[in-house]
Amino acid sequence: MSSPTAVIGSGKRRGCRETAATVRTGRWGTDADAISGSLARPVVRTGAYPAFVIVLGIDPGTASTGYGVIAFDGRDARALAQGTVRTGPREAPEQRLAAIQRAIQELIAAHSPAAVVFESLYIGASPRTIMSVCQARGAALAVCGTHGIACTEYAPAQVKTAVCGFGGAGKDQVMRMVRQLLSLPEAPESDHAADALALALCHAWSARAEERFARARAAR
Repeated sequence: MSSPTAVIGSGKRRGCRETAATVRTGRWGTDADAISGSLARPVVRTGAYPAFVIVLGIDPGTASTGYGVIAFDGRDARALAQGTVRTGPREAPEQRLAAIQRAIQELIAAHSPAAVVFESLYIGASPRTIMSVCQARGAALAVCGTHGIACTEYAPAQVKTAVCGFGGAGKDQVMRMVRQLLSLPEAPESDHAADALALALCHAWSARAEERFARARAAR
């Protein structure tokens, strides 16, 4: 099976050719054009993260794995890439997971994220759903571990509260708020991509708050 390739457009969305596992992706913002796998701006402050940090959010699933990459400068966030890795139900399970791993590998190679974020498992889901999520999550975690990237997780209510201000927000609300917060020209590629971008935003904001708290405690 051919390897899916994440094709990053410049100013408009482009897609790779359809294969058994397809990565759909997009990128916006002029700053993003200056980034090619490394930080384009100098570090101007010390702390948990540099002044310009890249965060990768992943919403895992064997059939559809959403991803979202953002750049955060301590105040503003920009979307660098977003999309969905889709695999076919007739593919062998090991091939589906391998496709997800390749896609995550390509995203890490292209953007060099400082952190990767996942959503906490929802125990109330059906066993089939839990199995699908766990397998895809494990495949993605293995890639992150290989690269030595720290991974964090947040409960769905935490993410929705951070992005929408309400822990019970629906998918449509998350989609609208993510588009507004990141000033996207159009809605994210899928619900999974929107969730992944929301995860990245939640972590960027939480990490900034933690850093401020740490400085305040150290100053006492």
